Order: sequence, then C-alpha cells, then structure tokens
Amino acid sequence: MYTLNDFFCGCGGLGLGFQNAGFKIVGAWDFDKYAVATYRENVGDHVVQADIQKMCIEDVPKADVWAFGFPCQDLSVAGKQAGIKLECADCGTVWEVSAETYSEENLCPGCGGTNHRAATRSGMFFEIMRLLAEAREREPEKVPKVLVAENVKALRKLLPVLEAEYGKAGYKCHAQLFNSKYWGVPQNRERYIVVGTLDSLPDTYTYPEEQHDYVPKLSTILEADVDDKFYIADEKAHKIIDQALQRISSMGKVHATITPDRVDKRQNGRRSKEDEDPMFTLTAQDLHGVIVDDTYGYPTEREREREREPEKDLHRGSPDTTEQSARGKGGREYHEKRYGKDAPLFPIVEATKAGIAVGRYGDAINIAYPESNTRRERVGKEIAQSLLTGCSQVVICDKKGGENDT
Repeated sequence: MYTLNDFFCGCGGLGLGFQNAGFKIVGAWDFDKYAVATYRENVGDHVVQADIQKMCIEDVPKADVWAFGFPCQDLSVAGKQAGIKLECADCGTVWEVSAETYSEENLCPGCGGTNHRAATRSGMFFEIMRLLAEAREREPEKVPKVLVAENVKALRKLLPVLEAEYGKAGYKCHAQLFNSKYWGVPQNRERYIVVGTLDSLPDTYTYPEEQHDYVPKLSTILEADVDDKFYIADEKAHKIIDQALQRISSMGKVHATITPDRVDKRQNGRRSKEDEDPMFTLTAQDLHGVIVDDTYGYPTEREREREREPEKDLHRGSPDTTEQSARGKGGREYHEKRYGKDAPLFPIVEATKAGIAVGRYGDAINIAYPESNTRRERVGKEIAQSLLTGCSQVVICDKKGGENDT
C-alpha cells in the first residue's frame, strides 16, 4: 500500500481521493480549525492543525507521496491576485516571484540572502520546497517518490517556476489542466495538477484522459430530504429567483446560484446558471446554493434517459399512457398524490429526438400549428411559454367536482 502526506489538506477533498484510490494517509495538516474538524469527520483522525511555516522535517512522517493544494487566494480571479511573494527574514524586503524574474537561487533583491519566508498565502508553495530541502539534508529517507500539487487555472503563468523548483529538488515535472465536470462531478472547477516524479524513477508518467462524453446533471446529486434550516426564507428566495430570471433564458428545475444569502450583493458575473448546468466553482468565501423547483421532484439520470427514449407506441393524445413513461419519479409521485393514480398523462408531439414530451396537469401546451413537424418545446412545466396575441396555448387542468379533463 502506498502512503501519503496531505499538506494544506482543507476539508479533505484531495486526501479522500487518494484514500479511495487505495492510499494510506499517514499525515495531514491545515491551519484552519474548521477545515481540520471537517477533515476529521470526512477522512480520519490523523489530521493536525498546524502552521506549515513552523513545521520542520522532523514533524513529517515518511510517505511515498506528498500532496499539497497550496493556497490559491493570491492567484485566483476570485481573490486579490497578489501573486506569490516572499519576504526576506534578514532585511525584510518583500518581492514577487514570477516566471520573468525567477532564478533558481531565489536571492533576496535587497540583501542577496536566501533566508526567506512566504509573504502571501500562495507563497506557501515554497514552504513545501523548504521541507523537501530539509529532508534531503537531514533525513533523506523521507524524500517522497512523487509530488502532487493542485491549484487554480491562473497558475499557468507560474508553471515555469514550479517546473524549475521541481527540477532543483530532483523531480521531473508533469503539469496538466483539468475540469471536475469531466470527472463525474457537476461543478465547473478548472484546476492544474502538477505531478513531480523523482529523477531516479522511469520517465513514464502520463495523465488519464478527461471524459468529455458525459457531464453529470446537477439534479443527480441533490438529496431528496433536506432539513428546513438549509432553505432560504421565501422573501429572499423570491429576490434570488427574480435576479436569476434577468440573466437566464427561462426557469427550469435545478439552477446553481451563488451568494444566495446576500441578495443585495453586487455580482460582476451571472448569479445563477441555466437549468442543470454544473455548479459554480465552490469556494470557502462564498455561500453556494441551488434553486430547485420541487413541484415534481428531480428525476434521476436513468429517468431522464427514459424521457429521451420513450416507448415507441406512444402517440399524441393518449390519456391511457402508463406511469412507466412518466418523466421522472418526483413528477409521477406529485402527479399521483394530487390527482390520483389513475390521472392520465398526455404525450405531446415535438420535433425532437424523443418525438414527444409528456404533459401533466398544470402544464401549459403550445397548440399553435398542431400538424407541424418542426415545432419544439411545446410543453411548459407549470409555466407558459411567451404569450402572443393569438390564442396558441392551453393549460392541462382537472375540472373541480367533475371528471378529469383538459
């Protein structure tokens, strides 16, 4: 079994991935007490709250791999972009490390000394390099075989620095940009992975390919039963939805949203995403939420696939369509609960791959050009399409006190 040291471990995302891959985590450290508490809950009790600037190689156990998602706040577009800066411990000079000004000696521009420490949080990368140097000098048996760094897309301009530092420490550098949405996670999160392999190892490392053929829907990970404390108050929720409608084409079932707790916060970019788009990149500084139309509940991906490939014998206007053709478990349950198990479903012809859309009570149907073979999006899920001057829409409803009807 391979072993891992997890620096800047946070809540445990990187460590959990290694653990699921069969690694044994022998050490984990983070400065933030809340991150440590979360890590302990998610991954294990081996985590320690510590300041890496005060650690030395004697505090670090031997491991095959060192993983470190060093702080990104000074590189990310969501932060102040202060860059990687170092401070001379001898004369106090602060300087920025860039691909243009970097030298392997990393000398202080003020006094020419080499005794420096991180002056920005992203400068903590050099604390890992310091620990590696201490391992080579004092405890060479602790030098790891592999380094795995992770950071934001903006790291690209500093890759030459990382490559030079890896090389100086005796590692071959392999860097590649990935997006989590292509790895089974409905979140748009672009991150560089920078792997270093010891020069003594064969130069055979390659990255796996991203899976672009499948991007999971946000609804596939939502929990069905959510405690009321996680819901935004109605008044605030309505404001969030109103703001969302100003930037998205139409309201669907599941929309990722950012800072729902601060409805008056000025947002430079869009505040909500289109229906089923991956989440915004999750950050520690912002609250993230999901706008959910739970009238019908959210179908599983398998149920969505069944929507796209309905039974071939379905035809327009068949009120006896069985529940197996319903568009999702939540929708069927709501439909049955409100109108009874025998309430009919209404297949509506559309010019789509599926050929039909299924309407239920409360849905709006566009009936313009009923014989057309090119009309799409005829069914509005409890919402009408744009109203025109002509009479082109109806609503599926049941007569109160009488039989179900349209």
